[in-house]
Amino acid sequence: MNNKASAEEILCLIAAISDSLDELEQSIDETINTERCRLWSNQYKMVHSAQQQLERIEEKWNTKEDIISQSYLMKKEKSGNHPLLANPKLGF
Repeated sequence: MNNKASAEEILCLIAAISDSLDELEQSIDETINTERCRLWSNQYKMVHSAQQQLERIEEKWNTKEDIISQSYLMKKEKSGNHPLLANPKLGF
């Protein structure tokens, strides 16, 4: 009888340990999944932010290039094929 009680007690302990291990595994899985999702979210935010900054910088570069090319064309048009006056009026 003593051996049977001891065997049942051992089986109960093994079952309790098994249940605890199952709970631990589930908890670890949830923690890992939560952390994985958080990391993916952070990575997405960083990539999205970097992409937005690159687009802003490219837009500024394009705007500056447009301004520079327009000012060059305006200067070229102003100094282009206009004849110089031999007798300029001084405005007196």
